[in-house]
Amino acid sequence: MFRPISTSSINKFLKFILSNSTFNRQISSFSSGPFRIVEVGPRDGLQNEKRQIVLTVTVLTSTKIELINRLVECGLKTVEATSFVSPKWVPQFEDCNEVISACKKIRGVSYPVLVPNLEGLSNALKNGNVKEIAVFIAASNTFNRKNLNCSLKEGEKRLKEVTEEALITGLKVRGYISTVLGCPYEGHVDPILVTKMTERLLDYGCYEVSLGDTIGVGTAGSVANLLDELSIASIPFTKIAVHFHDTYGQALSNVLISIEKGIRVADSSIAGLGGCPFAKGATGNLATEDLVYMLEGCGFSTGVNLERLVETSDWICTEMGRENQSRVANAMLGKKKDRWKMKPTKAWISENRRIEQEVLRNYDKRHRPVKVESTIIRVQLFLTVNHIEKVDEHEGTMLLHGILWAAWNDDYLKWTPSEHNNTFVISMEAWKIWQPTFALYNSARSNSWFVYMSGVPATVSNDGRVFAAGAFSFQVTCQFNFAAYPYDIQECPIVLADWQYDASKVNLSEAVSARSGLNSLAKPAIRLSFDPLSENVKKHVAGWEIIDTWQRLCYWGPTGYCVDSSPIGPLDNYWSLMEFGIRIKRHAPYYGLTLVLPIIITILLTLFVFWLDSLPMAIFLCIFNLFLESVCGKNFKK
Repeated sequence: MFRPISTSSINKFLKFILSNSTFNRQISSFSSGPFRIVEVGPRDGLQNEKRQIVLTVTVLTSTKIELINRLVECGLKTVEATSFVSPKWVPQFEDCNEVISACKKIRGVSYPVLVPNLEGLSNALKNGNVKEIAVFIAASNTFNRKNLNCSLKEGEKRLKEVTEEALITGLKVRGYISTVLGCPYEGHVDPILVTKMTERLLDYGCYEVSLGDTIGVGTAGSVANLLDELSIASIPFTKIAVHFHDTYGQALSNVLISIEKGIRVADSSIAGLGGCPFAKGATGNLATEDLVYMLEGCGFSTGVNLERLVETSDWICTEMGRENQSRVANAMLGKKKDRWKMKPTKAWISENRRIEQEVLRNYDKRHRPVKVESTIIRVQLFLTVNHIEKVDEHEGTMLLHGILWAAWNDDYLKWTPSEHNNTFVISMEAWKIWQPTFALYNSARSNSWFVYMSGVPATVSNDGRVFAAGAFSFQVTCQFNFAAYPYDIQECPIVLADWQYDASKVNLSEAVSARSGLNSLAKPAIRLSFDPLSENVKKHVAGWEIIDTWQRLCYWGPTGYCVDSSPIGPLDNYWSLMEFGIRIKRHAPYYGLTLVLPIIITILLTLFVFWLDSLPMAIFLCIFNLFLESVCGKNFKK
């Protein structure tokens, strides 16, 4: 039988443990000393915000600059400021030079910028204010292909080139590895693969590598396993940072287990700005306020003024009209009763509803929302192509999917912000208000029209500017010309028109600059979302290579289909059209597979027919050769 353990025995055991110097040193090292926070809100937060196109038109350059400077005033020493990517693919960073130039020059404060490729590095080097860059890659081959349009091997080669060139010019380089704990396409990611990639990035010259849980699926167990692999490989944790998303509420516990393993650097975002487009319910990056509160409570020194940080968090959320994702910020703001903007989120939601009820009280969505009947509603359009599924050269069609964004003015959706707690922007369901409806002019399907944006949210500003978006699936007709086959270049237009009103009532137009708030959208008016980093990267679709996009205004009326010209006569005789287009050419390997290889085979078979002594074999090859030539000939004819 087991004897029960006496109380005195337990006390003796605890006394031994607490008097053990090694154990005490572990506790002391765990809960003391400096901890560095890398603030990524101005770059990663704004880029990955769930409503990023809305952010493009609401977060002004001056707001970005003020956010960065406020964060520095809170005590943060590393603030990732912007990204030198092509504004064609990520228009919210077209002001990157202006932003980095306006950052306060303070000793000990660094402003890293994200650089995707050599072109971005070249642009960054032209700005003398850039002293540090960040490079990135994913630990998943599929993730790299879908988001960077290159394989894992190609991505590492590109990263190495950028890193080496940056180091030659004297810039510091920080590396990012995303999807280290899980991929939205491949699932589990091997920790050994992540370890080897980390070693290579450090060998390339990165002074630090940040390991990112992109979709927020990591737990304390999976984080510990990954860090153990790094430890076995003798990778110094002084060169490792962690970057967690709080999708499943595990971010803080993941930071805590990382600290226990020896990590002393973590990335975070003010107010939890950002989001994961691959995981439903994702709440974005770990909030800086939550991280600071936990670290200070554990005895670490962050150098951050939490109260000022919370005020900055509340300010940026108010500017953007979004909910604050930080639990600490919401708790601290809820205690301040003397300021309306520091009330809990529910108050903001109720104000949103109050404005909505007020503007919709006598609203009639069946009529154009203009107070003067002669007013033309100008609808600005922006097209994002997410996926090109098929190019059928025989039928002359292209099947593609994406999102159509639109902005217009509504004379009846206006209010005075000072009468509504300085609320400038609200959100409401688009079906409650008037909205343009479109017909696909060159549809390859019998049903060419579709009702636009039913059941989706719309963003409305106090001056009556409306912004909404709807998903589409188009099969369009393309005018294929094979005169230059196989070196032909084909064009596939997407032509839209409002099917309810003529040009005197509704006029379509392309989006313009992204710097004037909700009054405009972003250039260009058509964008390929699967290629967000470089204009030079090409996308291959079913043997075709996308080489260019375009957009132009058109009219259809008595004089026919006129492009890039004003209509002749009254506008009520015309329909306003907006033409988006994708220009494609045959992918290079196509020539070898469909032209060169068949010709070589037919020549060889023809020679074999005359060389063979066996008559039956010669007859067989002759028939086979004729069959092959008929197939190739049919292909040439097409």
